[in-house]
Amino acid sequence: MRKRWTLPLTLVLIISCFLGGSVLAFNDLDSRADKDILLTMKDKGLISGADGKNFNPEGKLTNAEGIQLIVKGFDLNIDNLRFFKEPKASDYFKNVSDDAWYAQSFIIAQFNLQLPQDMSPNTIMTREEFAHYLFSGMMTKGEFAFIELYMMINDEDQVNADYMNAIQKLLITKVIELDKDSNLHPKSPITRAEAAVLTYKAMDVVKNLLEQQATVPPIDENVQMTVEKVTEDVNKVTVSWGEQPNAGYGITIDRIEFSEGNATIVYSLHFPEPDKMYAQVIEEKTAVTYVSSAYKPVIASGRDSVQSNKSTSSEGPAIPMNPQP
Repeated sequence: MRKRWTLPLTLVLIISCFLGGSVLAFNDLDSRADKDILLTMKDKGLISGADGKNFNPEGKLTNAEGIQLIVKGFDLNIDNLRFFKEPKASDYFKNVSDDAWYAQSFIIAQFNLQLPQDMSPNTIMTREEFAHYLFSGMMTKGEFAFIELYMMINDEDQVNADYMNAIQKLLITKVIELDKDSNLHPKSPITRAEAAVLTYKAMDVVKNLLEQQATVPPIDENVQMTVEKVTEDVNKVTVSWGEQPNAGYGITIDRIEFSEGNATIVYSLHFPEPDKMYAQVIEEKTAVTYVSSAYKPVIASGRDSVQSNKSTSSEGPAIPMNPQP
């Protein structure tokens, strides 16, 4: 006869709360507009209650809670790192005990978010501090470029200059919003609910950006070449990447290789740097060289050196690198 094992109800409640599962609902969210988001975050195991029944949405977020939320929200880890010995929180932080419930999250954050060594886990996190670490978490998921658009903040003079870049990017992507008077209140404590909602929005932005990158067709399909006759001996060759959304994109000609009557123009494509903002100006990106009409031009990407004859002109052959006539 099989034995049946049972657990005391109190132990079940403790386990459910700790795991952040959906067994129990929060009792203090019914009147909140962000209820659905908070319950979604709970179901994902990213937030848990302050006790067995309540989330305490207006409670002030501690550094320990904020760092753990970001680490879990973006699934940060140190799986790709090798250590000579098991890393301990006390190796990196003055105020974090090795047996604290948040110790592992602080270790992971040390290699992903670059926390200060003297961070106090129980100190209340401000809105600007959370924004800074939240954006750092976003940028661990990919190299994302942002348009150059400066959002005016009425209480900008109160913002820590080290956090302004993150705040601007989060405003641009609508992860965070200013109040009706265009104030950020950067030094105000951030609440548990607000931190959870901002993390939810940031996760959604990252998801959309990654999906957009995955669906972009091979960029080299858009690279074209045109040939114009300058003299009987020299042709002008233009390599075009087509229209791009900002000044961070570019195309350059690296070199020209000659063989068997062909002149292969090797080009490189350049992308926006992830930590810079660029003017949102749509313009065609081109690079020009002049070559001898004794050669037939073809183009190849410097990335893979796969030759491609995409000339959109029948003007005749062209290419060795010659100075402009």
